[in-house]
Amino acid sequence: MMSLSLQPDWLLTESGWKSDWQVEVVNGLITTVGPAQDGATRLVGQALTPGFVNSHSHAFQRTIRGRTEYRHADRPSDDFWSWRELMYQAAMRLNPEQLEAVARLLYLEMAEAGITTVGEFHYQHHQPDGSRYANPDELALRLKAAADWAGIGIVLLRCAYGRSGFQVAPNPLQIRFLDRSWEESCEAVLRLKQAGLEVGLAPHSVRAVHPDWLAPLAAFAREQGIPIHMHVSEQMKEIEQCEAETGLRPVEFLAEKGIPGPDFTAVHAIHLADNEIAALAASHVCSCPTTERNLGDGIVSAQCLRQAGTRFTFGTDSQCQIEPLEDARQLDYHLRLKHQQRAVLDHPAGQLDGFLWDSLTAGGASSLMQPCGRLQPGLRADLIAFDLNHPAVIGQGMDELVWSAPRQAVCQVWRAGRPLLQDGRHPGREQACADYRRVLKELNDG
Repeated sequence: MMSLSLQPDWLLTESGWKSDWQVEVVNGLITTVGPAQDGATRLVGQALTPGFVNSHSHAFQRTIRGRTEYRHADRPSDDFWSWRELMYQAAMRLNPEQLEAVARLLYLEMAEAGITTVGEFHYQHHQPDGSRYANPDELALRLKAAADWAGIGIVLLRCAYGRSGFQVAPNPLQIRFLDRSWEESCEAVLRLKQAGLEVGLAPHSVRAVHPDWLAPLAAFAREQGIPIHMHVSEQMKEIEQCEAETGLRPVEFLAEKGIPGPDFTAVHAIHLADNEIAALAASHVCSCPTTERNLGDGIVSAQCLRQAGTRFTFGTDSQCQIEPLEDARQLDYHLRLKHQQRAVLDHPAGQLDGFLWDSLTAGGASSLMQPCGRLQPGLRADLIAFDLNHPAVIGQGMDELVWSAPRQAVCQVWRAGRPLLQDGRHPGREQACADYRRVLKELNDG
């Protein structure tokens, strides 16, 4: 029997921050959260919170971090669509072993930032010519192996991807992504589930999925009791294409198909009309602020969605940086720039920090249907310890921690009660970095 008893200076509970409290863990599950007793391991100068949940990740995009931050001389402007072509080129080049090496380093970064579970929105399925691997789930299983190596949990959000877009010519750079039918997508999910993976189903977007695929995909996911994730209204061009094909905006079309609901997560959901905000009231929205500002996507109307009842979660998406707390802060900071006001999301007043902590943890757990995200008996013991003596946070109260803590203040992380770090570092860092450098050299030389 594996047991763990931790008494930090501060503990983030469902009723707020508590001092002189402890959490007890047996066989990876939280058994008790309450006032301190003798025998617990003291975490002096530390605060303990639930582990962060990253609800939206594209692992392979780690290889283009910092490599697309320039304007092409032959184009008057650069935007999401020009970046996308560079991203597709990267997707075409990785072989299975290289993808696993890239994902190892990425998931190690996540562990060191306090992320204990990742939702991997996986659409890089096939060989570069579109043919199937001998094991058609080769790349998905490589991602699972990388997460296991890093020690974090993974929910494989297996993507259904059927076309380049409405009245858009096939793009040869997307051929690795394409399934022949919605049934092929569902069969892959079943195989992965039967292999023991935590899974979800991810129709890529209204532009990349045939309209008649959506209803059967959603019905299948609900029969299986798994989450449904989908890119929604990230770019205005997507809305224009959807209106041209269906006569409806994306969320209007999804609502007509019965897609929104507690098991549905709309990723980005930036460009929404009022009726679309209302349609997402019972759903989740996964915001990816560092990616959204990097790509010039726009600013999500988080205050309106929150008022409607939508639950928030965060994702690292394109991996331009792995900073969960920075994503949380930017959800409000972007609105401050837009509205020229401060603390735009702080309604009702005085609860914004609690909303951000919940979105980083329990919101993501709900989005991925995972038994974690709170320090509550019966849930998985995914935990983060913050060093309260770190120069960036020293002397601040617990209510300010979400606004000031850098990722370097994370000093320990546990996944199901098992420690992942040593003195704030993952023990596999040197090996992961060496393997990643080798992969980049192979790609550059090739």
